[in-house]
Amino acid sequence: MTMKLRQSTACRVVSPAVLLVLFFSVVSVGVENTQGWSGESGVEVAIGSAIQLAAKVDASDETGLVWTSADATLVQVFDNGFCFGVSPGITTIEAVSQGDGMRVSMFRVRVVDEPSPVIDPQTIREFSDNRKFVRDDGQVCYGSELNSRQPKSEATVSNRVINPNPPTQDKLLWLVEEDAPVVDGVGSLIGTIAPRKTATDVIYASRFNHGMTKIINGEIHIYAFGAKVRSTAGPKTGVSAWLALDDVLQKESLLELYHPGTGRLPALPLMSQRFIITGGDPASYRTKDGTPLSIVRNIRIGAQPEHYLSRPAGTVNIIYCVPGFGLGGHGLDSFLLSCRLIFTPAEGVRRFTMPTYYPQDHPQAGEKAPPTMTFVYGAVDVAGSPRIFGWVASEALEPIK
Repeated sequence: MTMKLRQSTACRVVSPAVLLVLFFSVVSVGVENTQGWSGESGVEVAIGSAIQLAAKVDASDETGLVWTSADATLVQVFDNGFCFGVSPGITTIEAVSQGDGMRVSMFRVRVVDEPSPVIDPQTIREFSDNRKFVRDDGQVCYGSELNSRQPKSEATVSNRVINPNPPTQDKLLWLVEEDAPVVDGVGSLIGTIAPRKTATDVIYASRFNHGMTKIINGEIHIYAFGAKVRSTAGPKTGVSAWLALDDVLQKESLLELYHPGTGRLPALPLMSQRFIITGGDPASYRTKDGTPLSIVRNIRIGAQPEHYLSRPAGTVNIIYCVPGFGLGGHGLDSFLLSCRLIFTPAEGVRRFTMPTYYPQDHPQAGEKAPPTMTFVYGAVDVAGSPRIFGWVASEALEPIK
């Protein structure tokens, strides 16, 4: 018997009227083997997504379980029973009692490659203004169903996962391995995690965007936000990009809150015109003295238009939602601009033109500045990565003639 569990997409639903809502839905259940130690339960997981398996354990056995995968190139399993799909195929996951070494449960896991469903633009609810509304699945949207709060993001701050046991007073920091590599969306090295000084120690840590997962070179990666790295492009700098899950020291605790695979957006039909992502000109969004403008009305937050253009480490971010609405404006992928990044706008969906604001300490602090920034929904294609759908600033694009 095959059970579908904790999948972040609903690709088998054929009704276009409800497909968008179901794409964003997340089923969060554990899977329990009800057939005893000698039985075998069948489960399915998509590449880059995860399910959490649960085994029946005798109440008197307090030793815990050891989880193992027969083929970690297909499925990787962690100490709390989370299983990630790595590549297509079928393998088995086994739970063994630490006390007596006896097998408690076995699961047959099938990993499937499920591309994002192609949504008919006519089924997307949009408005010409930026009104707030609630999608049928309960998610808050502004102006378009494609500009929404990320599912299952309650235990986050601006979609960054809260650590219940943080190493410092910063509740968003998670400990990682010393000098852990940070890579872009095709696996190119950007830099390594730099040390952070605390009052009593030196630590290596990062924040993480909720739900963002990607298989890069056969390894599970999660999206690090504002990570301090020793960059290959120069001295220590901040970057948002990918870090291997195995390099997170608190990975089991993180997984319990992360909802892997929920940070994905649906595919839409594409226009014929294509663009190169060049990163644009960050300096055009600064004051005369070189201070960055704000992309949000609350200028104390520090959200800047240049965050959506070429970054100091030579990267550009593809984002989940448009900044300026309190939804996070957070990245879902990041690539070095040295790659040839092709962006193709989606057909039939609106764009968002957002104001900018003068920063603190400016004579016109908080007032609107002349530049605006326009965000376009579409697909990013680059060698070495599956196609990525998301929002990109039009000011970071040059048309291919």
